[in-house]
Amino acid sequence: MDTRAAVIEPSDAEISKGTTLEKKHHSINNRRLLRSTMIGATDPEERDASALVKWLQVEFWVRAGVSKVKVKKMLGLEGLKGEALKASPKYKYYKSYKQKTGGGHLGMDDAETRQVRMWLDNGPHGLPTHDAWLTLGLNANAMSSKKLVKSAKYKTYVRYATAYDNRLFQRIKTVDDPKIDIGKMHPAEVEAHIRIWATTERPDWYVQKLLGLESKSRAELAASKEYQHFLKMKSS
Repeated sequence: MDTRAAVIEPSDAEISKGTTLEKKHHSINNRRLLRSTMIGATDPEERDASALVKWLQVEFWVRAGVSKVKVKKMLGLEGLKGEALKASPKYKYYKSYKQKTGGGHLGMDDAETRQVRMWLDNGPHGLPTHDAWLTLGLNANAMSSKKLVKSAKYKTYVRYATAYDNRLFQRIKTVDDPKIDIGKMHPAEVEAHIRIWATTERPDWYVQKLLGLESKSRAELAASKEYQHFLKMKSS
């Protein structure tokens, strides 16, 4: 899901050009890098260089705002899903791209970025995501959920909620015991959280914890439409 409004994707030629520029900005022997991308490279050092080029490509794709669909195509992962996708040696690059973008696009030093950073610096753990939702005026929005999720404000919210969730995931493994009050959320806000968890491949226990489903029976887990929606999105 896109996290910026009105993103103009670069062409394949521009992507290739950008990747080349990324390589030129690093102190790596260009000739060796070109050799390392050739099929059949056997030298360990060349294979390492080839992997580095791939990581540089990921960074460029993130900064250039390349879509998830195009990234999958560039990595040769088009048409793969679920376990077949995860089994690919190139899946780690695709996963890194999704984690860096929240599944969509990542902004640079713009007004949205500054807003997100300000909220992240609000208090010891950042501004609660529902407060960010209210601050953006999304609860009072009269438009339909379908139109709302395409709005610039919603995309700003998703970007912040993704950054907030990344921090929360690290804390929850140690000391925190948070819950999310689904009852007071707008359906589109609930959908945003579920998409974030699925896109970033959060473990089941983490989502169960946030939804207050810890120690619940299989029947109770099956009855949670939010949790089942997460499982369905995660496997797609």
